[in-house]
Amino acid sequence: MSRIESLPSEKAEKDFYPLSCGQQALWFINKLAPQIWAYNVLFAVLIRSEINLNAWQTAVRAIIDRHPNLKTTYTERNSQTFRVVNKKVEIPFQQIHASHWTDQQLDHHLTQSAHIPFNLEQELPIRVLLFTRSQTEHVLLLVIHQIAIDFRSMEVLLKELSLVYKGTRDSLPPIKVSYQDFIDYQNKMLASAQRKSLESYWRQQLAGKLPVLNLPTDRPRPSVQTYNGSSHYFQLTQELSTQLKKLAQDYSVTLDSLLLAAFQVLIYRLSGQEDILVGTPTSLRNQPEFSQVVGYFINLVVIRGNLSGNPTFGEFLTQLHQTALEAFAHQDYPFGFLVEQLKPQRDASLSPLLQVVFSLEKFQSSEVVAQLLSQQLAGEETGGQVTWGGLDVEPWKIPQQEGEFDLILEMVETKSSLAGVFKYNTDLFDFDTVVRIESCFLHLLKGIVTEPEKPVYLLAILTETQQHQLLVEWNQTRTQYTPQTCINQLFEKQVERTADAVAVVFETQQLTYRELNSRINQLAHYLRSLGVKPETLVGICVERSIEMVVGVLGILKAGGAYVPLDPVYPQERLAYMLEDAQVSLLLTQQQLLERLPLSAKKVVCLDSDWKEITTFSEKNPVHQVQPDNLAYLIYTSGSTGKPKGVLVTHQGLSNLVPAFIDILDMQPECCVLQFTSLSFDHSIAEIAMALCSGARLGLATTESLRPGSDLIETLQKQEVTHISLTPSILATLADAELPSLRTMFVGAEDCPPALAKQWSRRVQLFNTYGPTESTVTVTYAQCGGCDRKPPIGRPLPNIQLYILDDHLQPVPIGIPGQLHIGGIGLARGYLNRPELTAEKFIPNPFRDESGSRLYKTGDLVRYLPDGNIEFLGRIDNQVKVRGYRIELGEIEAVLGEHQNVRQALVIVREDIEGDKRLVAYVVPQQQELTVCELRSFLNTQLPNHMIPAAIIILEAIPLTPNGKIDRRALPAPDASRWGSEANFIAPRDALEKQLAQIWSEVLGVSSVGVQDNFFDLGGHSLLGVRLIARIQEQLGKKLPLATIFKHQTIEQLARLFK
Repeated sequence: MSRIESLPSEKAEKDFYPLSCGQQALWFINKLAPQIWAYNVLFAVLIRSEINLNAWQTAVRAIIDRHPNLKTTYTERNSQTFRVVNKKVEIPFQQIHASHWTDQQLDHHLTQSAHIPFNLEQELPIRVLLFTRSQTEHVLLLVIHQIAIDFRSMEVLLKELSLVYKGTRDSLPPIKVSYQDFIDYQNKMLASAQRKSLESYWRQQLAGKLPVLNLPTDRPRPSVQTYNGSSHYFQLTQELSTQLKKLAQDYSVTLDSLLLAAFQVLIYRLSGQEDILVGTPTSLRNQPEFSQVVGYFINLVVIRGNLSGNPTFGEFLTQLHQTALEAFAHQDYPFGFLVEQLKPQRDASLSPLLQVVFSLEKFQSSEVVAQLLSQQLAGEETGGQVTWGGLDVEPWKIPQQEGEFDLILEMVETKSSLAGVFKYNTDLFDFDTVVRIESCFLHLLKGIVTEPEKPVYLLAILTETQQHQLLVEWNQTRTQYTPQTCINQLFEKQVERTADAVAVVFETQQLTYRELNSRINQLAHYLRSLGVKPETLVGICVERSIEMVVGVLGILKAGGAYVPLDPVYPQERLAYMLEDAQVSLLLTQQQLLERLPLSAKKVVCLDSDWKEITTFSEKNPVHQVQPDNLAYLIYTSGSTGKPKGVLVTHQGLSNLVPAFIDILDMQPECCVLQFTSLSFDHSIAEIAMALCSGARLGLATTESLRPGSDLIETLQKQEVTHISLTPSILATLADAELPSLRTMFVGAEDCPPALAKQWSRRVQLFNTYGPTESTVTVTYAQCGGCDRKPPIGRPLPNIQLYILDDHLQPVPIGIPGQLHIGGIGLARGYLNRPELTAEKFIPNPFRDESGSRLYKTGDLVRYLPDGNIEFLGRIDNQVKVRGYRIELGEIEAVLGEHQNVRQALVIVREDIEGDKRLVAYVVPQQQELTVCELRSFLNTQLPNHMIPAAIIILEAIPLTPNGKIDRRALPAPDASRWGSEANFIAPRDALEKQLAQIWSEVLGVSSVGVQDNFFDLGGHSLLGVRLIARIQEQLGKKLPLATIFKHQTIEQLARLFK
């Protein structure tokens, strides 16, 4: 026996010994989080007999004297940890009088006592408490730290306590070995050739990139792992328990393997991950002489499940059973050594390697002790009286060892059936979530015993009631609006009602509904004279103006479909769109002609050609279009490097506009600001929502809509009541006085909780969501004052939403899946892209109507318990930055077209919280390639919002061992440069130094040269707002936001001031 002689400073009544590997791990956790109680092992029984207190204390003393681990404390000396076996100890027994307590008070005090952490350096790892309510009613509570005990040890203790209490101490078998013998055995094994054999097995078994389990949680993971836990108990029916045992026999596997396989399938279905690591505790009592030793003999074994290839459950069960057998054959290798060997990326927020654990408890002791322990593990509050140590006792339910991992499933075999308990970390999961997980597990087990040869992805985890709620109940959105009506007809009806009301305002111009309708009608008749009819694509490239509104509605009234072209786009992009759409007729303005690639056969200038247009009739043209005719073609970001055109019909608009008019109770006194660029589909919703309700449509120049003071002034001047903004732009309005504003939409990106909370107190704030492919908007949620991210809400009328996994199976509440959209409003598809249309627009498996389709959004969402939907992000690499929908592949493809670029990768970084920036990584064909050269090239190919804020040239893109791009290894942009290559010139006077300090703080860079360009350093319009505000605050200089667009360096700004 390896005993360490007493240290010179210690008295002889203490012996010092090393710790086992398992104890070292528990000691480390205790030092890391000394306040936790997650490793307290508990046992409680209700005693309905008189107790001989002297006999009971004698029994407790005898057991502690018999088992050294129970009278051990722990200490650190010279950077080493020792077990200190104390020869003289006070018995940690306490009787508590509880005769006047209610049941609730008793439960409270029991739980409180059970949750007191141990100070392992100063107190014994065991407490015995007796809560006495009367002479014949007591509750016994044993609290033992796991460093001293495991469940087999608890069996030994309970059996021996009963024997000693009855006075039959002599019947206790002698203990021939000690826990130290086990430590010696373990150390000898680890010093032998067996260690290398074990290491080799585990290195092979856990080769490659190890997965980190991403179970969906109710709250973000704390930055440091917590151990706060709770338990949820459940019971299997006797019939299901019997079926599971028979199935295990049929497949020649153990019940442990069957339940473990089912648990892994559950994790796969909840997380979507195919490579799963589950821990399972095993006992290292390999030698029979250790069977009566009280101590911690547990080792965690990692079972790796591979669910790729869509196996049937039977196939996966056979595979996992073999994996488990091999793992148990190599179970002696300590888990702590495994972590050290594999060196997984350590994260303080979660346990290494494993986040979930499974166990099936089996008891080897006497029937009475086994019954008490199994009933306690099963959470049974009543299980009938048994006699233990001559006392009549009943099990007492007390949860224990909660919060050690994210999720633990413990199963136990009771007399009648199987039972289980999910232990979970309460900082991650809500109770209701765990109840749903339990429901999924039970339903999965029922499917397994019924159809074990069914592919695991098809095994049902939802009950029929749950499926009906998700697929039917939450999609009962049918609403009858005026059938066969297009928005131009709705507008005409509104003209009849409010002909003399102001319809549109732009700077000093304004038109009534009658005047606006007359102009639109003249253009519509003119366009028909040029051959415009249903399905004719008409381009429109105009500045913000009344002509813009006349142009759009004139095209629609003529029967055509408009194709918006933003005049600020590069010529190459506009040329591609005109060519792809085969636009033969283009509406524009005289001042834009020189910027446009004039590939259209006919170009009409709405200003210089208007005299001719006025010769046509002012009467409403005969209506020709049907709801399924094309309304507009809008180009969005495409993964091929070229934008893709989305074909949208009238039907979606005819549903959307009256729905929003109803939801918002739009009235003639309202004013809607037309804020969104015509190239984005929300612009038509703004126009139609105002003009189909009798409200006033407010127009403004691009300069007047710049975030900050310009936009605020416009909102005040036009007395805007309704506006739609991205959260990023909303944030620039701060505490502006906007007395007229009453309703606001936010969308296109996540809305921060604080922002939603702030504005929901001032206006009616709606968070909305909708891709172009489903006509502007499909969900809405009114934001309240809560502290969590607002959901995107529920479906609009006549819209159906389905959250599905990769196999089109509905996912449970709280589980992420891809959002699929059905109902009125789906686009026809993509222009000239039949394969992409077939891929993204699929038959609706949940509806019987002929032609019913679903649009696969590529967006990751989940249902909240109340039926609202929470947006989680993009499934592919398409993202949104400052409200713009961007496909990173498009930028990569454009970079790849440069003759000197060999490889390109674009990602989104958020090095400053809340400030997402595009970063490009480029591997050149030759080293002469410069950032300035690339930036100039991109400026001719892409809109400004798609230009990366930083471009980093690399020798090679880093890869993981399995050949995938290692995004974590990509270097962060040099915080002091963010894409600038100009020669650095330091500030030269006090003003330049002040400006440089402000730029540094706003941009989050460490140093700024006076010739560095604000936008090359990562600046954008929203940061420009902050910069101007900071300059005004610190220098007392009030500047318009346009200043930073005209004077983009410190040198230029300083010259302006001087």
